[in-house]
Amino acid sequence: MSNKENWTDLCLGDLADGFRGVSYQPGHLLSEQTDQSVTLLRATNIQNGRLDFSDVQIVPQSIVKQSQKMKTGDIAVCMSNGSKRLVGKSAQFNGEHSAEYTVGAFCAIFRPKPNSDQAFVKQLFESEAFQAHIDISLAGSAINNLKNSDVESVPFCVPPKPTQSKIATILQTIDNAIAQTEALIEKYSLVKAGMMHDLFTRGLTPDGKLRPPREEASDLYKETPIGWIPTEWEQPELQDVCGHLITYGIVQAGPDIEGGVPYIRTGDMSGESLVKDKMLRTSRKIANAFKRSEVKTGEIVCAIRATVGKVLIVPEELDGANLTQGTARIAPKDDVENRFVAWGFRSSAVQKSIMLCIKGTTFNEITLGDLRELPFSIPTTEHEQRLIADRLDQCQHLVDAERSKLAKLLKEKKGLMHDLLTGEVLVKVDDPEAAHV
Repeated sequence: MSNKENWTDLCLGDLADGFRGVSYQPGHLLSEQTDQSVTLLRATNIQNGRLDFSDVQIVPQSIVKQSQKMKTGDIAVCMSNGSKRLVGKSAQFNGEHSAEYTVGAFCAIFRPKPNSDQAFVKQLFESEAFQAHIDISLAGSAINNLKNSDVESVPFCVPPKPTQSKIATILQTIDNAIAQTEALIEKYSLVKAGMMHDLFTRGLTPDGKLRPPREEASDLYKETPIGWIPTEWEQPELQDVCGHLITYGIVQAGPDIEGGVPYIRTGDMSGESLVKDKMLRTSRKIANAFKRSEVKTGEIVCAIRATVGKVLIVPEELDGANLTQGTARIAPKDDVENRFVAWGFRSSAVQKSIMLCIKGTTFNEITLGDLRELPFSIPTTEHEQRLIADRLDQCQHLVDAERSKLAKLLKEKKGLMHDLLTGEVLVKVDDPEAAHV
């Protein structure tokens, strides 16, 4: 049984030894692995708490000390980076590959000591307490660089090793669930990307089947400036599928006014949907002066600055909202499926056309004139438009469901880490090892 009286005040240096990574010159880099080489990981190889073994460097064994070679259980930590938020990110090496690995000089290896549980130490490096200490260490410095001593001095109250192992097992269970969910998101996203390619190059027959590939039925397709499309499809300019003028919004929205009219900025389009309660609000007088950019339910908002080309459909709760200059209103005609237009905007052909139109040196921007003249492939029947939109919506729902699940798991993990790593919730070492997640 565990109780807080058995916990000891220690520092990370009491639980793990730190070794700075390998310094190397461009001339040291090798083109391929040999029995005299070591594979070197950099900060870019630390991704979302895991090691990414793509895009690695290969260096001669002669410049790598024995202590710098990674062992199973070692933790790679980013110690220096141009972006302060990336300093301190970490991932554990689990001996996934047979080759010898090390890290570059902007990283360090922290090797758990025999008196500590490797998996428990990994969780400490991912804790809020660790990141808070790192933020304090970097505060006021123009250089985002940690010393080994900065990491080794991070204080923790630590339970006995058997309890460490139990806590690590519980947290690893939820880590596994997170990894599985992330893998499903990636899988469904790849399926969606492949489906989009097929649907916007081959379309669907009235019974919902893909047309045969062009290689098998060339007479079913025609070539256009932005690629091959089904013969029955048209390729108007975007303005020709819209019932209202494509326009941007309020020039100067003014201060945030409680109870005012919400207005949509490019920053409100960073997620997958428009959320009303996060938006700023302008006065009704200003909003009324820009009625041309007042959006209705089902219309489409397009980012014309910053995240250029991102589109989202206006939900019912934002009916009557307005826009700022960084966004544009796109209102499809009544006989055009709005969801098809939104998905068409996300297609590779339209996105490529947008990139060709982008202007500006300080930040990305597309003019309203270029936006209106974008070539836009579209089926002649609303039925086919709707079939394609339905198919892609179904795929997106799978992605959204897993993203929602992931958000819940991450929130649960955060709460568990706080409770278990601080001892606010004590565990018994004789409990069943796996907690249901």
